[in-house]
Amino acid sequence: MPIEDSTIEWTPSWNGKNNIFKVATLILPKEQQPDSDKAMKFCEDLSFTPWHGTEEMRPLGGVNRARKIVYLETSNLRHSLNNVKQALPTEEIWDSFLLK
Repeated sequence: MPIEDSTIEWTPSWNGKNNIFKVATLILPKEQQPDSDKAMKFCEDLSFTPWHGTEEMRPLGGVNRARKIVYLETSNLRHSLNNVKQALPTEEIWDSFLLK
């Protein structure tokens, strides 16, 4: 399929193969406290981007190259307005949101 031509719809199957497949499962523990002020602040300071993956799974094509710039600038602005540095969460931070 042509990666650089975003006007062409990709079909679910191509070359006789199903090209839609599960790549991950997101599991949120029941013990999590998503409505606490601490958790809400933590979530506000996170950045989600498809480029937090491996090189093999990086987004391809011109549209995604443009998205990368938009994601980065939006994240930079939000972190600047929140007066926080961008950082990946540590295991210690994740654990702090679980009930003990």
